[in-house]
Amino acid sequence: MKNEYIQKALKKIGFVEKKSEYAVTPWYLKEYEKILTAPSEKIAVAVKKTITVDGKLNDWKGVPYNVVDEDMNVPVAGLKKVNKRKQILHSYFYAAWDENYLYLAARVFDEYVVVNIAPDDLGTFYRTDSIEFYIDPHSEAGIFKLAVLPFDTEGHVQAVRHEDAKPGPISEVAPEVKVASSRTENGYIVEVAIPFKYLGVIPKDGLKLGFCHTVHNSNRRDAKIGEYVRENMLSWIPLPEIWARPEKWGTLELKE
Repeated sequence: MKNEYIQKALKKIGFVEKKSEYAVTPWYLKEYEKILTAPSEKIAVAVKKTITVDGKLNDWKGVPYNVVDEDMNVPVAGLKKVNKRKQILHSYFYAAWDENYLYLAARVFDEYVVVNIAPDDLGTFYRTDSIEFYIDPHSEAGIFKLAVLPFDTEGHVQAVRHEDAKPGPISEVAPEVKVASSRTENGYIVEVAIPFKYLGVIPKDGLKLGFCHTVHNSNRRDAKIGEYVRENMLSWIPLPEIWARPEKWGTLELKE
């Protein structure tokens, strides 16, 4: 296979090149290339509704949700697929909007929430239990990627812009973003409100944004403070390097 990108993708999912009685057929290769290059057809809807960002889901009643489940594993070297027989790991995510904010929420089902990041360690939250929302507003503002740590070692929620047009702690680069979290009996909830001015768009019915939601997970009960302990990564679009491929993200459409 001479296509370098395909070779890289196959390597990430564990493909080992060796002599075999079997070969990848031209048809299979063509279909694989199609999967890698075709835009995502997934669409989520954001309903028009003002949400109080308090880490609860009371205001989300009646709002449809989308699911990131145990089968939506992102191929990443060193990570494992979720073992559905032994693990619980999935997320219900919601979206809403009004004249000022894009509201997003995720209810993550996780049998053990690892908390091992100190309050002053603001970055690379993917090391441990955390979530991300990726947004492509198709504007001059550029990509907006929000990484949220549901709880630091003092029990507080933390959020940063991560590997996007303006990375850094939201207190510095996006101070008007609202974020809250809460524990549940089977995981945690994260809520955020992102001002549309940070996305560089005017909200209206029918507006479409590139979008993806990702869950990072660890079940390491012996995780040391600051240690990289990630074991699983799930995503609404479970493709290799999805965090860096906005052309493959799904669509979030604003609806009245």
